[in-house]
Amino acid sequence: MSSKFNLLLESLKCGKVISEFFDSNVSLRTQFEDTYFIKEEVECFFKSLNIIDYKIQEERKDFSYSFYNVNMNYLYNGQQFEHDLLFKVFSDGYRILKIYITIDKNVKSKRIKCVVSYDGSKFFGYQKQPLQNSVQASIEKVLTDIHQVETTIYSSGRTDRGVHAINQIFHFDTTLDIEPLKWKSILNTYLCDYIYVKETVIVDKTFHSRFDTVSKEYCYKINTKEYNPIQKDYELFVENIDVLLFSEQASKLIGQHDFRSFAKIDSKKNTIRTIYDCRVVLKDDYLYFYIKGNGFMRYMVRNIVGALIDISTGKSNVDILDIVASKSRHSAKNTAFAGGLYLNEVKYN
Repeated sequence: MSSKFNLLLESLKCGKVISEFFDSNVSLRTQFEDTYFIKEEVECFFKSLNIIDYKIQEERKDFSYSFYNVNMNYLYNGQQFEHDLLFKVFSDGYRILKIYITIDKNVKSKRIKCVVSYDGSKFFGYQKQPLQNSVQASIEKVLTDIHQVETTIYSSGRTDRGVHAINQIFHFDTTLDIEPLKWKSILNTYLCDYIYVKETVIVDKTFHSRFDTVSKEYCYKINTKEYNPIQKDYELFVENIDVLLFSEQASKLIGQHDFRSFAKIDSKKNTIRTIYDCRVVLKDDYLYFYIKGNGFMRYMVRNIVGALIDISTGKSNVDILDIVASKSRHSAKNTAFAGGLYLNEVKYN
């Protein structure tokens, strides 16, 4: 891919045709979080750079992508710039499939990726909110105190109030001379007991916890035998559930569907998602429902679980695919309790 990438830059510099370098479904994300999913738009963006000169300072091949650090002198919107641009390039060996570009604003900074678990019942959700205690705000406060400058974290996504995480992912940038592995103990020293950082590693600066996500897996915990008040914030108690029916109905969701029936009622966004796997595990009087997909809308998993519970307890006699086909939130109104839901795993390339 190195020679192909160099040829792309050389073609841009010389004003040659560049369409041959891109797959028809190529996508682009920039440092400004601008995204392009149409080949012509991607080509237009690159042509707008007007490269005067460039030098590839570093290149390396990772498991699924190639990384390049390019010092580039270019014109953009009539202004001349010289930046170290970082490129993350995914290809099939022939054409570029996906590309991410960011400016290395501070060569001394490092990007730290963290795996964190937390008890969602102790917070007003993950995302930072004014005058409310959140997971994000708690972590950012610690990092800001350590850095003595406001420090922002970026996560794989947000969880709602009451929802827990076993393996949530976030990243932050730092100029402090601290070994990546030591960040784990430092953060856990100052974070409250309801948040625990499990892992801290250094990643290249093109990594993004949210945009590089390939799949997410959630787990929903259902107590099927006897109500336990001590565990009320961490599970849902359901009597007389037909486990086999629950499992059979859940398996029908595997594949690509329009999940508008399980989205927020006023959702105007794209509601098509792909579910890679649905499985049910029975252990010690508990039903654990795992669902893995390329992305989930707000309340989507809890709405799906609510529908599956209604069907498997006899409260509803419809098929889950009939609910999907209706594309109406009114066809499945039960939103399962937040405390039974856990963000279990986030996967990256």
